[in-house]
Amino acid sequence: MENATSKGRVIVTYGRSIIALAIAHSLGKRGVEVIGCDDVELTVLQFSKYVQDTFLHRLAKENPEGYLEDLIENIERYKPENGEPYVLIPSFRDATIIAKHRERLEKHIIVAAPDISSIDAVLSKAAFAKTAEANELPIPQTLVADSVEELQDRENFPEPAIVKPPDSHGGRGIRICQTKEEAVRYCHEIVDAGGEMPVVQAAVPGEDYCFAALCDHGQLVAHMAYQNLQQFPIDKGQGVVRKTVDDAPFRASAEKLLAAVNWHGIAQIDFRWDGQGEPMLIEVNPRFWAGLVHSVESGVDFPWLLFQIMTGQSPEPNEAKVDVTTNTPGLRWLSALQDCIDSNESFEELGRHWENFTAQLEGKRWEAAWRSFADFMTTEIDTESTKAKWRQLKKQSENAHSDLLLEDDPQAALGLLFVVSSLIRHGDLPEEFKV
Repeated sequence: MENATSKGRVIVTYGRSIIALAIAHSLGKRGVEVIGCDDVELTVLQFSKYVQDTFLHRLAKENPEGYLEDLIENIERYKPENGEPYVLIPSFRDATIIAKHRERLEKHIIVAAPDISSIDAVLSKAAFAKTAEANELPIPQTLVADSVEELQDRENFPEPAIVKPPDSHGGRGIRICQTKEEAVRYCHEIVDAGGEMPVVQAAVPGEDYCFAALCDHGQLVAHMAYQNLQQFPIDKGQGVVRKTVDDAPFRASAEKLLAAVNWHGIAQIDFRWDGQGEPMLIEVNPRFWAGLVHSVESGVDFPWLLFQIMTGQSPEPNEAKVDVTTNTPGLRWLSALQDCIDSNESFEELGRHWENFTAQLEGKRWEAAWRSFADFMTTEIDTESTKAKWRQLKKQSENAHSDLLLEDDPQAALGLLFVVSSLIRHGDLPEEFKV
């Protein structure tokens, strides 16, 4: 599989994800050979035309040593014989375990993950709070305690407060509590169930912003920021309509934090901002972000820039184009549908139309089914507020690029079969389908 024109080879993990597909597109289009891997079969990378081969490994969460053994075995198997650049790029949460075992892996391949000491300084909610405080960075009032009893004795307890388990991801386990009593009670529930002591943080006004960054040993090289205009699920799910914003309000704090922990690689930082005061740092993720396609569409090609830095090159990143909008077709409408149903508006009318819609689907009258459903959702709902939600979503999505990357790589859509693979191998739906 050697390619005379290859600019190098990469192994990309978590091959089921759009994030991994975005990495493959970025590098594959530039002549870098891409090898994908995952613990399930039938992933998007397996069907992508920008991927040369894929392999299966054991589940890292259940068998970390087996995962590493499989990874090293295949790293050795695919190692280029001509000395070309060879890089391991974790595309999601496995960045942490890969960074932790960097010494074992770097005997065979360049590891494109931040140093584990840098990750440990920010990954847990408690560590992040301590690092931010030590570097005088703006974060919401945060209480870190070793026990619920210690927390209960704290003065100036924030109300309302956000209780955050130390290892929470994607909003899971996080709860907004209106009173101190409610917050303490929820902390008791977590600890009594065997969980670690949560962090309690003041709820601050404003909206959420994502700051994406690439650093070269603590120096900020590339950066951009975006906002999720619509999410699915709507309360704390992934963004399904995104818009690039000017990242100037967030840059100084992000740059100071990343320099303080000598960050090397990519990072995604969450901010909370009301548009007037100083943006509040919320958390740092040592991995690529769900809006990676959006970042690339905005003119900052993070996977290619990361590859260049990790192979000793000096990249020249572009400035992000502000106001670029992307959306995830299908999920954006499901988000709006959930919003309508949750508001209890038009629910009965939706039910009356559902029987006809499903009958058309069962009769394989696909076009008629979806056209009637779309017409109903956009023109026949009686409540003005619900109509306004649909109009707002349509306006937000005008001229938006799709983030599914299937226009020139349509067979990658077959990667959704990994859901079936997960059911067969693990008897359960994949984690991302249960968030």
